[in-house]
Amino acid sequence: SVKRIVVTSSLGAVATFSVTRCYNETDWNDAAVKECEDNGSNASPMMKYCASKVLAERAAWKFFKEQKVAGCAWDLTVIIPPYVFGPLLDPDVQFENFGGSMRQWYDAVFKPGEIDQQIVDGYVATLCGVHPNFIAFCRFYWIDVRDLADAHIKAINTPSASGERIIVAAGHFNWKDWREYKPLGINS
Repeated sequence: SVKRIVVTSSLGAVATFSVTRCYNETDWNDAAVKECEDNGSNASPMMKYCASKVLAERAAWKFFKEQKVAGCAWDLTVIIPPYVFGPLLDPDVQFENFGGSMRQWYDAVFKPGEIDQQIVDGYVATLCGVHPNFIAFCRFYWIDVRDLADAHIKAINTPSASGERIIVAAGHFNWKDWREYKPLGINS
């Protein structure tokens, strides 16, 4: 029988990105939900993404609490990663078919002219404000997909993870770092 469900959320469900501070597992990005409520389809794409993560995770917790009252024998743990990078399951996938974090990474590193304005228009302006050197200024967090998989296994097997939200990350980056690294051996 099922003993624990581990849900993958997103740092977008936690961090509001409008204030530089240390976030923790008690934080929620209610600002994204409010922006979407206030602006509907005109909300920024990043705020729509973040709001969807907030609402999905809260729905999971609500469902868990309802089931607990009804006597369910399982518990819930939520893993909260930032950008997820790493090897793809399909090594033959074409770059233009990347999704999610890997697509943003590829576009930012290999198509800087195309992506920079999208970043400013779409989400960096929301996250960092319009900074004259946003590609170098804005810091983002990341985790390797293999470490994220390990975090899920640990969450399943660690009794004290029951009922917890757990933020996982390996470090921080900015797009400028990746662009400077590219000439050292990464080819498009």
